[in-house]
Amino acid sequence: MATPQASVNYGLPVGIPGEVAYDITPHVQQRLIDSDGQANVFGYAYTESTTGIAKVGGTGQFAGILLSPKTQSSAGGTTGSLSTTFALLDNTYASLGRFGAFFVAAPAAANIGDQVLFDNTTGALSTQPTLAQFTAAQSTTVLTVSAVTAGTGAIGIGSEIKLSGAIIGTVISLGTGTGGTGTYNLNTSATVGSAAMTADSNVPVGKQRVPNAKVDYFNLTAAGTAVIKIIGA
Repeated sequence: MATPQASVNYGLPVGIPGEVAYDITPHVQQRLIDSDGQANVFGYAYTESTTGIAKVGGTGQFAGILLSPKTQSSAGGTTGSLSTTFALLDNTYASLGRFGAFFVAAPAAANIGDQVLFDNTTGALSTQPTLAQFTAAQSTTVLTVSAVTAGTGAIGIGSEIKLSGAIIGTVISLGTGTGGTGTYNLNTSATVGSAAMTADSNVPVGKQRVPNAKVDYFNLTAAGTAVIKIIGA
């Protein structure tokens, strides 16, 4: 009696998470994937756990976006049955894209140029605006934002405050400001008159930025498929 088939290859249309977008040759590295049972989903972010081994999410050095879903086989769920899944089992060698243009799943509407973040636990991607542009002054360690002039980013804990492109401090706690006008406490003390400044959007707890990654294409107003471009990592 023939042994029943236990795995099938993915055969899906172009534009699914984990596929290379555009005619751009990506930088790809091979890693053994071992995420201690956490789902190894295509199009998610991975970090180096030890030499030659990567895990989904994590807090180590960025290893890449899990690529090539159509060249891997699905073993179903953890039981080996052919249940619906879009993830690799642990101890599988796979391709991780460190830079290039890739299709990914975006959980909400995004704008071209938005930053790309990933969850340290699951590796799932999300996006946020890149910069807040505003008028502010600094007195000792207190930054007072008097007006938001452009951009859709929000000032918050961890935001690097820049004046003429140079970092003058990092927000370590909130005063009266909660993303826009108001006061913020910096890690530096200085006297700076009212001037045009910018701030990187703060990174929420439990997430980190995909290095040098931006949203490159998005044509939906809600969750859906996006293209991110990673210039280098």
